[in-house]
Amino acid sequence: MKLFKVTVVLVTLSIIISCGTSKGYVGDKISTNELAILNGSVNSIAIDGRKHKERVLFAKVNQRDVGSYSKGWPKNLKVKEGKNVIEVRHFRTWKYGIEYTGGGAIGGIQAGLNQERTMNHHHYVLSFIAEKNKNYLISIMSDPDNLGNVSISLINASTNQEVEFQYEKKIINKSGITNSFIGSEKVDELGNGTVIIYNGAKGLYKNKLNTGRLSIWIDDKLLGHIDPDEYLIVPLSKGKHHVKLLHVDVFNIKSEHDIVINDETKILQVKPTAFSNKLLITNSLPKKFDRFRNAKEN
Repeated sequence: MKLFKVTVVLVTLSIIISCGTSKGYVGDKISTNELAILNGSVNSIAIDGRKHKERVLFAKVNQRDVGSYSKGWPKNLKVKEGKNVIEVRHFRTWKYGIEYTGGGAIGGIQAGLNQERTMNHHHYVLSFIAEKNKNYLISIMSDPDNLGNVSISLINASTNQEVEFQYEKKIINKSGITNSFIGSEKVDELGNGTVIIYNGAKGLYKNKLNTGRLSIWIDDKLLGHIDPDEYLIVPLSKGKHHVKLLHVDVFNIKSEHDIVINDETKILQVKPTAFSNKLLITNSLPKKFDRFRNAKEN
């Protein structure tokens, strides 16, 4: 655990507490003035000329789930005074491409459920002492120039003062396969168990709804997802491997493939089709590959 105390620029906070604030404790109903209220921030961020909103949503309180894939996660909570361990989800809409926080997405609840379960989510577990009848704001802000860097703050919204807390980070749906990311690759250096997997989706699959996004499992281990014009460099041992692909359109469209990796295997293409998904061992890069992005986590 890291001890973290943030110095913040004092600003005037105007926080509106919804009548529907979720209950983050177990037991009989307690009067509001005997509880603390936690709020997740909503911050604007501009990335590559586009405006997005990053959100803090609540996942667990003292190891108790307060949200779900099908219902979503609350943006504010009532908790008991004293020490609380709060797990929050940092929802990064630029990574997911849609303003989605759980529940019925494309194709309804089940499609949204599958889409959520294959995304990598950044969670932070914060521990601090809450005082009754106080409002707190948990804020996570990303650096637009380096999205891997975030600033986390916990503020007493009544006094606009920072609050001391401890935190640790964890990633939900983290790949079971170790990915090796390389900034500039040469095909001649691939092979011998190192391959590029790229998403060759074209045309209508390149859209804001991300219907061209492919989730990939290799030997029943979640590799993650790759958007159109993205790639991963992955270590794969020689021999047979079983690959599962999923993309979400109106329905969940799944496919399964068996491949054999040898010393000469270098490049795999995956892409969605109208009724299935395609996987090809091409050993050649597509045209304009210099425009493809590394699908590493941001």
